[in-house]
Amino acid sequence: MVRNFFLTIACVLIVKSKQENESIVRYPPGHFEAEPFKYYSVSNLSTLDFGFVFAPLPTLTQPSPGPDNGLDHFHFQWQPSTAPRPVRPRPERKPDSPIGYEVTCGTRRSNPSKDDIRIVGGINAEPGEFPWQVSLQLLTGWSARHICGGTIISKHWVVTAAHCVDGIPSSSLSVVAGDYDLYKVEGHEQRVDVKRVVTKGYRKGNFSNDIALLQVDALHLDGVWTAPLCVPRPYHNFCTGYATVTGWGRLSESGELPQLLQRVTLPMVKKKDCKQLYTNAGYSNFVQQCQICSGWEQGGYDSCQGDSGGPLACKRADGYYYLCGVVSWGVGCARPRYPGVYTEVACFSSWIRDIVYARNNRDISAISNVDH
Repeated sequence: MVRNFFLTIACVLIVKSKQENESIVRYPPGHFEAEPFKYYSVSNLSTLDFGFVFAPLPTLTQPSPGPDNGLDHFHFQWQPSTAPRPVRPRPERKPDSPIGYEVTCGTRRSNPSKDDIRIVGGINAEPGEFPWQVSLQLLTGWSARHICGGTIISKHWVVTAAHCVDGIPSSSLSVVAGDYDLYKVEGHEQRVDVKRVVTKGYRKGNFSNDIALLQVDALHLDGVWTAPLCVPRPYHNFCTGYATVTGWGRLSESGELPQLLQRVTLPMVKKKDCKQLYTNAGYSNFVQQCQICSGWEQGGYDSCQGDSGGPLACKRADGYYYLCGVVSWGVGCARPRYPGVYTEVACFSSWIRDIVYARNNRDISAISNVDH
């Protein structure tokens, strides 16, 4: 354990020395060292970061770090949950989504005092506030490592980023739903195996089509701790207003990792403005048509490593939350005038519908890339 600690410190120093000149793919933030307990138990994690995209960066003035918001850990001493059962007000209208739902999608625990759009820093979410959030984990023997986030859209399907699962066999992946505190077993978590990874023309070079569907063993969607997020229709536009991003990833480039699910509210950035910002910085080929951007001009708050694949949730006039974006990439984290870039889910909603309703594996293969 001591040797692992010093090895971790050495690796962190190496990574930190590179950080000033690298752009960052927003995964994965931590490493878990496990000891046997039930199915998978994780007792310690290092702060070693992975997943840097090596590319020159312009000289930037680093923003002042925000509150200590970084996150990412796991649990495993049994402690029964004492959290109150979330209450979700349901809008009268049905969600405008191409997918039907056994459990109502896109309903978030009501907490008006914390929903003010002026609260933009990463803060602890409430237990059960975002029942669609999952932790995507890499399995190696008895250890499990959080590598990315993901979003429940049905009991058999989870959305994440393609770069999170690129080159990883499905047998090495699992999804944990209903989680909040990654240090504790709270009694409502569900771990399910990933059976299949489906992508649609993902390109590593510029993160285009950075979206993947994970077919999982059936989740029990109770509408309280686990519930789907609504999939938007192709004509839904989320380029204005505000959105909420959640995850267990860092909220500053060198910040500490949290154990509780975090959330941050960010303004959407118009596509043409985002494209211009990145074109000016030499990244014109990286902002694609099916990508959207979110962030504050002055920086300071953002998604970061470990948040990749997680949801950018937007509330529409019908009162439901929709999966408007999937955390994809960014230049550093929370830097001024560099908003986070997200895969625009509305571009893929017809494809998602076809996959979810495909009758068999042959149908899925006919319309997608079934990677593993």
